[in-house]
Amino acid sequence: MSNRIPIKTRAVGGFDKKQVDDYLDSLAAEYDNAVSKEDISKLRDEIAELKRVSREKDKKISELKEKLTELDKSNDKPDFDNLSNSAKKFIDAHNEVILIADKTSKYINSTERKLPSVLKNLSAVSKSVDGLNSELSEITKQLDSIEIAPPLEVEAQANESDKFNIFDQDFDS
Repeated sequence: MSNRIPIKTRAVGGFDKKQVDDYLDSLAAEYDNAVSKEDISKLRDEIAELKRVSREKDKKISELKEKLTELDKSNDKPDFDNLSNSAKKFIDAHNEVILIADKTSKYINSTERKLPSVLKNLSAVSKSVDGLNSELSEITKQLDSIEIAPPLEVEAQANESDKFNIFDQDFDS
């Protein structure tokens, strides 16, 4: 019993506290990066869509201006039906842009409202991990205090190998 063999936590399947903390920190950072990348990606897509719609509107406006200048030069009477249809299309497109902008604004606002609850959940997980770390350190202390003596059978088997050395000497000659 005088042979105290210290047991490390890793030797019996435990974990190193620093490694666990580092791993949890890296998971939290990866999660934050993924969430921010996803939000940024959605916003970029919406901005690209708004820019595309805006370019289409600008193109239609320039076409209408060109038609108007042509009509002014030729002194022809404008086709009011065609112009009213173009104006309706322009108004519809303008309303669509406003709708997309409202949806984007609502999405950003909902994301901002969700952020405190996500941070609260992250804090709760962190506290839970701290609790598990304290339990792990208590278990480690308990394992370190256990004395381990080699079994008697192991010592007996070590002495039995001398009996078989007789046969080895016969074959070596």
